[in-house]
Amino acid sequence: EGILRGIRSLFQLTKGQPQVHHIFYCSDTTSWTEIRAFAYRCFYSQGASHQLIRPELLSALVQDQFTRFLHKFAKQEPKRLFRLGIVTTASTSHL
Repeated sequence: EGILRGIRSLFQLTKGQPQVHHIFYCSDTTSWTEIRAFAYRCFYSQGASHQLIRPELLSALVQDQFTRFLHKFAKQEPKRLFRLGIVTTASTSHL
């Protein structure tokens, strides 16, 4: 219930309509290929708000690859704006 409330709240803040392809729910089996495809969808969807749900479930390797990818992309294309919300159940000490 808390996750659904978080998802709804983020879409209300951005005044966006939730679409299935704007939400990515992570699991412990999510691959780097899947998360990278989602990241590209975020970057190249003009004005759309995307949400990454429960990224703490990703393997440490995939989390690291995703973080490096975001940093690299932001440096390479600093003028490209994108909206990425993150909904997590991890305590703030784990973020």
